Amino acid sequence: MKKSPSPSSELKRLFPEKPSQNFIFDLMNALPNIVAVLNEDRKLVFSNQAMLESISITNFQDAFHLRPGEIFKCVNADIEPGGCGESEACQLCGALRAMEDSRSTKERITNDCRILSKQDGKTFAYNFRFTSTPFFNEDSMFFVITIEDKSNENRKVELERIFFHDVINSLSGLHGLIFLLKEKGTVNDTHMNILEDTYKNLYRTITEQKDLSLAESGELSIKSDQINSITIIEEAILPFIINNIYQGSIESLSNSSDTNFISDSTLLSRILTNMIKNAFEASGETDTVKVGARKSDGFIIFSVHNQSYISRDTQLQIFERSFSTKGEGRGLGTYSMKLLGENYLNGEVWFTTNEKEGTTFYIKLPITPSVN
Repeated sequence: MKKSPSPSSELKRLFPEKPSQNFIFDLMNALPNIVAVLNEDRKLVFSNQAMLESISITNFQDAFHLRPGEIFKCVNADIEPGGCGESEACQLCGALRAMEDSRSTKERITNDCRILSKQDGKTFAYNFRFTSTPFFNEDSMFFVITIEDKSNENRKVELERIFFHDVINSLSGLHGLIFLLKEKGTVNDTHMNILEDTYKNLYRTITEQKDLSLAESGELSIKSDQINSITIIEEAILPFIINNIYQGSIESLSNSSDTNFISDSTLLSRILTNMIKNAFEASGETDTVKVGARKSDGFIIFSVHNQSYISRDTQLQIFERSFSTKGEGRGLGTYSMKLLGENYLNGEVWFTTNEKEGTTFYIKLPITPSVN
């Protein structure tokens, strides 16, 4: 049986002389960003302290010979027996593309890289600037990689862009109504309803962005509300019936389970609303969005269905933070469903899609939450 390599043997292959090893150790540890050396199979040979701190491990042996997706616990890293780089979704990974392109061109390649990570049952999102530089030592090839964590910077930019976009849209409508009221000199019920809806939209936009920031930092507080499945569906679909913003129609399934359960009603409403928005954005004029709920073995499962099909490339990236098919400044809706539904409501969020039956998003929640 072939003996597994050790950190010391791999380092000796990379830097045969001990003084060279010590110099490289000191140099890499002096750098603030993550710096690592991977072998020709993209397996970790050495990293600086910044990488170990980023993955909260103290013993390098625990990360040795892991690939990047395995180090950061990417949700795609264990889909195939070969690990990181072997699944269909991996072929869209910016880190893998950077390493493969640098291997073929023998040049330094930099890509943006999104990683959806699952650690201790919690969902996390990384946004990296990943640089791969090929390095040759005698007959051996290595990758020198640097990783710049852009997560906080990207979050700030995205939240500001979405926030300002949504608030300005609401304020534009409010300005138009104020102008109309001035012209008419009277206020009727219709005008008051529009004012109230605009206020609600502004308030919802502000609280959604605030709560998403708190959720990502682990500081969001949740409530335990008594919820009825039929009632929360009716409340979720009502704004889409009253405000005919989107194409198509919406209905609640008549066979939905009438079930009482405990969860945070605000967060669940937000998740259902995002699912419904996504469904409408994918629907045509004659399509119908269908919302339902069913009970199953101590769980309540909500579903939102539309008749469109999600392309394969989109399927593979749909829950990643910042990924969107709707243009710049989007891409938080499906990610927030996953983050809030799984990290805070102890549920499970997923979807199914095919060309014949369309697309359905689901959230599965315990009827009675377990006591931590």
